[in-house]
Amino acid sequence: MSMRLLIVDDEEEVRSGIRGMIDWEGNGIEVCGEAEDGVQALAIIREAKPEILLMDIRMPELNGLQVAEAMQREGHASKAILLSGYDDFAFAQQALKFGVSEYLLKPCMPDEILAAVLKTAALIREESEQREKYADLQAMLESQMPFLKERFLLKCLRGELPPAENPREGFALYGITLPAAETAAALVRIDEYGALCGDAKERDIAYWRFSVRSTAERFLGTRLAMEFVDDQDDFALIAHLASGEDEAALAEGLSRMQEALRGQFGFTASVGIGRSYPGIGQLHLSYSEARQAMEARFARGDGCLVKYEELSAEDPGQTVPSYPFTEEKQILHSVKNGNQAALERQVDAFLEALAPPPDSPSREHVVRCCMALLLSLYHLCLETRSNPDDVFGRGLASIDALLGVPTLRQLKDNVLETTNEVCRKINSRKSGHKTVEQAVAYIQANFAGELTLETVANQVYVNPNYFCLLFKQSMGVNFIDYVHQIRIGQACEGLAAYPYKTYEIAAKVGYANEKYFCQIFKKLTGLTPSQYRDRYGSANLR
Repeated sequence: MSMRLLIVDDEEEVRSGIRGMIDWEGNGIEVCGEAEDGVQALAIIREAKPEILLMDIRMPELNGLQVAEAMQREGHASKAILLSGYDDFAFAQQALKFGVSEYLLKPCMPDEILAAVLKTAALIREESEQREKYADLQAMLESQMPFLKERFLLKCLRGELPPAENPREGFALYGITLPAAETAAALVRIDEYGALCGDAKERDIAYWRFSVRSTAERFLGTRLAMEFVDDQDDFALIAHLASGEDEAALAEGLSRMQEALRGQFGFTASVGIGRSYPGIGQLHLSYSEARQAMEARFARGDGCLVKYEELSAEDPGQTVPSYPFTEEKQILHSVKNGNQAALERQVDAFLEALAPPPDSPSREHVVRCCMALLLSLYHLCLETRSNPDDVFGRGLASIDALLGVPTLRQLKDNVLETTNEVCRKINSRKSGHKTVEQAVAYIQANFAGELTLETVANQVYVNPNYFCLLFKQSMGVNFIDYVHQIRIGQACEGLAAYPYKTYEIAAKVGYANEKYFCQIFKKLTGLTPSQYRDRYGSANLR
């Protein structure tokens, strides 16, 4: 860019010489004016705003140093080059104090003056570029602040802050109000979230999630200082409580939120509330309690609100026998994807979930749940157009024999054998079409890369539209769902066997976006990646 230069000297001959003896235009410099004293120079600076001043230090009215001082005081960005006939160290010191960029001793040759001006112009350009980069970085940081704030709050909730990191500093950085006395965490979960999302569009899902957040803020924001955070599929709420009345207000506000969501938006949400603790150092304890309170949702049903302190008061003998839906979903997912290596572990988890140690499982309850699992496998055969009679006998004739065994170990062996047989049968007939078999082989070999319908269709030399129909007809599942199944199956193996972080697992199986990976993982498995690792990770298996 062209730089504007103002020449200031009380001698007209000097000004004319500087202007006429140097090819300013050829060097990208535009002489925008001349001034014979400091007062006149300041007037031109205020109006023309030149980038560079070439100025004698000794002039009537105001000298060069006084002009530089006035420029600094008024906030002008112009840079000054001072010319002086005196090698005066005190002048040079003052010049630096007032931001003068160059100090030249007279007499000066034209080449010296030009070099000083070009050096100053280069400095101005460099500073301008640095300001632009800083502004870009600042804008980028501002755009990321909501995400960084939520990540910081999640670390506080999960107790993941490094010991050296003071949470109060983070609260100040992100403009979060510090708790007046105590802090409590609550967890909000949209009931049947996976089914609700189903084939819903992203904007609908975003709208439902926004409705939860805005409704909570409507009923709580006027009474309590609070923060609402996306916690994977759930929402975590941090409430600052100044009194016992605020605790009651928290529960009441969340209850009213539930009623509003049910009445206005047509879906229910369950709530778990942890106990309150002083300050923010023990926030993770309240969050853990809120999650434990949420676990009571199964016995109480959708749309419940559970306080942690209520759990200890419940009679354990009144617990309703539960069915391990999550473990069943894991088994069905592995069967559909031919992941036989995971089935023994998952069947063990299914049976253990019926009565975790040290409890003794009720045989009647275990048999009924195993019956339900086998019926789900029977239905899966029907869904995939596999003949269930080959496994279960005509009219389910073999189920009584499978379940009528005297020990839990024999029952487990029978269930596992049946599960493996269904897995083999379904996957042995998934495709009889050579083109689809080639496509499946390509997908399984390249699941970590970018897989689109067009890419795979080109690999097997067919039209994408025809390939889409052929794949669905042969595999019983559409292309994108099959890719998700393969990727999530691989992710399950990675989470169970390796200590990689969630975003690393996501990248290794073909998902660039960690949040999208977590959504698909939860939709297909019923668990978040961290929950899956906690349950099936090698460190937790016996």
